Amino acid sequence: MKNLIIVITLLALVACNSAEKINGEVAISRNYVDAMAIDELFSEVEYLELEYNDEHPVGNVRKVVAEDSVLYLSANSMLFQYTPQGKFISCLSRKGRGPQEYASITDFAVCDGAIYIIDRNDKLLKFTTDNKFVCATKLPFDAATIYVEDETIILSTAYQDLGDRFRLYSADNLQPVGSFSPINPAEMTYRHFMLPQNFYRYGDKLYFHEPLNDGIYEVDAKNKTFEQCYALDIYGRSAPADFWTREYDSVMDIIQTATAKGYCCGTPIFAESRHHLLFTYNESDKYRMCLHDKHMGESIQFENIVIGDGLPALSVAETTFYFGDDKMQFIVIPETYFWDENGKKYNDEFLHAAKPDGNPIIAVLKL
Repeated sequence: MKNLIIVITLLALVACNSAEKINGEVAISRNYVDAMAIDELFSEVEYLELEYNDEHPVGNVRKVVAEDSVLYLSANSMLFQYTPQGKFISCLSRKGRGPQEYASITDFAVCDGAIYIIDRNDKLLKFTTDNKFVCATKLPFDAATIYVEDETIILSTAYQDLGDRFRLYSADNLQPVGSFSPINPAEMTYRHFMLPQNFYRYGDKLYFHEPLNDGIYEVDAKNKTFEQCYALDIYGRSAPADFWTREYDSVMDIIQTATAKGYCCGTPIFAESRHHLLFTYNESDKYRMCLHDKHMGESIQFENIVIGDGLPALSVAETTFYFGDDKMQFIVIPETYFWDENGKKYNDEFLHAAKPDGNPIIAVLKL
């Protein structure tokens, strides 16, 4: 009888988890703490010191991608390549307005030996991974983010563009091959423009999320479908459905309205593992991160991350995260976190060999 009860309980737990996945709503309970230790959030944590190069110092990193044992970083309109040990490989710098150049890097992707770059001036470029130009094409819309799979480039449009949300291009010759998911005109005032962090690969699923939207959506470019997978109900303070169908004057207008009403909204950063969801959101004038246990249904929210003893707290609001897939996640930590303005280290034992050369430290993580 005891074994039967255990089996029934396990089946009930599985059924509950399956139901959550099917109906999509995830109830986030309020449980706020000021800070969480990084090893409480991630099962694996390593720190990568980037080799300094006099000609190509790394500036403000916007995105980090690992592909074929190479780490790619976009910063200051340049694309850096490093080994998994942090040794400098090369830097792609083609800033300009010529046919083989870009004005600035809005987003990039690396797949099957090729680098794909969205230029802010409505251009898509392709290079080899040894930085040789292949081809380019002019885009008839503002592209915001990029993902490449199955020889197809998926581009999400920016908020200025009405029409289909996703535009498909051939990864071979950069020619258009289709589009899907018509945009509701009510979304036009709050859709994102330049946040290269809206796609997330979890197993065989490709998710899409936006800074001002509580939904996590599954994208299927092959079948041209876009369906909600998760609806985050953040302790009963998520914006109601009709909030997103009103017309607003600007992005600031919708943010101010949400703040005034005390709504929790948006998922600028999102990651999923077998056991957890980890995401950021806005709560009134606060920017917080939440760790949600998918099986226990428990959540915890915080505004700071503790890296090591004697080090200052790392503010979630002032930290660059890049969560692109369930294999590896990244946090970009500025050198000022480890050294004070006089070049003195806060903790001599932590990253003992690191030098204050201006390059950030990359935390390589596994949720």
